[in-house]
Amino acid sequence: MKGLLRVLLTWVVPAAIVGGLAWLGWWTQELWKPWLLPSSSQADHDEHDHEEHDDRATNVLNLSDSARANLKLQTAPAVLSTYWRTVEIPGTVVERPGFSHRGIAAPLAGVVTRIMAIPGDPLKPGDPLFTLRVISETLQTSQAQLYKTARDLEINAAEQARLQTTPDADKLFRSRLIELGYERQRLAASLDTYRQDLIARSLDEEQIQNVLKGQFVTEITIRIPRRSQENDVTAYELEEMKVQMGELVQPGQTLALIASHDQLEIEGHAFEHEAALLRRAALEGRTLAWLSSDAAEALWPASMPELRIRFVANHVDPATRMFSFYLPITNQYREMTDPSGKPKRLWRFRQGQRVRIGVPEEPIEGVFVLPSAAVVREGLETWVFRVNGDLLVRRPVHLLFDDGQNMVLANDGGITVGNVIVMNQAALLQRALRAQSMGGGGHGHDHSGHSHDH
Repeated sequence: MKGLLRVLLTWVVPAAIVGGLAWLGWWTQELWKPWLLPSSSQADHDEHDHEEHDDRATNVLNLSDSARANLKLQTAPAVLSTYWRTVEIPGTVVERPGFSHRGIAAPLAGVVTRIMAIPGDPLKPGDPLFTLRVISETLQTSQAQLYKTARDLEINAAEQARLQTTPDADKLFRSRLIELGYERQRLAASLDTYRQDLIARSLDEEQIQNVLKGQFVTEITIRIPRRSQENDVTAYELEEMKVQMGELVQPGQTLALIASHDQLEIEGHAFEHEAALLRRAALEGRTLAWLSSDAAEALWPASMPELRIRFVANHVDPATRMFSFYLPITNQYREMTDPSGKPKRLWRFRQGQRVRIGVPEEPIEGVFVLPSAAVVREGLETWVFRVNGDLLVRRPVHLLFDDGQNMVLANDGGITVGNVIVMNQAALLQRALRAQSMGGGGHGHDHSGHSHDH
């Protein structure tokens, strides 16, 4: 009996307990199985959430209003255009011959008694430069002869009037009246000669009228000359002063050099093998591109003066094997006031300034042309940022060509026509996106009511 009881306690009861537990586990498996082993669909959902979160952190940027204001973002819709691939040629800003510089010469001998401008002052035609005290004997002689001739004409006219009032004047004084008539013609011719001589010596009409009254000119004012008698609005600057106060100057001596900076030229320097390209551009009237300039600052308008070839040199330098070509440009300026209150001009382009220009070679059609600041490159990848509501989405693009100022992108679906693209600060946005991605990696994030730590 005791042996049977020991067998039951040792083998039968434990087996019954284990069997009961197994049956209970099988019966309640719907309750404990989801808790112990998550379903494959739930795992897939979590994995998808992770991928979606990683993609969003890597390619989507949400900036605050203050960040946008600090970056001064500029946006524009993407449009297809034709881009001309160019050949880069160096150039130098030079004066336009016969237009930019001119000298002011003394018309007669005199002593400088007053200087009314200093280098850098803006000038316009008719503005005074110097006052000279006249010591020219020829000028004094011309004034005296003009005055004497005018008086002789008055005497001639009075004598003719007296004789003509006498009865039978035509019979009594016929020969005398004829002689007086010839004399009047000679005096009128002499008067005109002396008048023109004084005009050539820089006397104006008012001064000549004063000479006719006996008020001789002892000082003359040297003024900025005019290119034409009407509508001459050329702006000059005093470049260099050649004389000083009290100096005795002679006729023809240069008193000053003035310059007009509003019309300049670019002298390009090309090699012989580029001659055909330049000839084609000149014959077809193509517009050349600005690739860079020392004056490309925010101070100036974004638009650059148009470049077209005016002249291609007909000889090649035997030493350098290069030839020149010329492109006229209209200069740009900003007004300023110096400490004394005088207006001054700051010019965008200056003589001797180096520039780079692009001569059109071949067109690339159906592409997106964006400024270089709109595109960011990192390793083998190239991106732009597309505006999507309040978000900035980084989009990969195919870069075809980079000329230093423009990025030419293929129309392959990276961006499409009408997409609003950020046109500047792409490099800063890339850094912000990288910082956002790295910052998000150190914190937990919630998916469907449960959290994951990294």
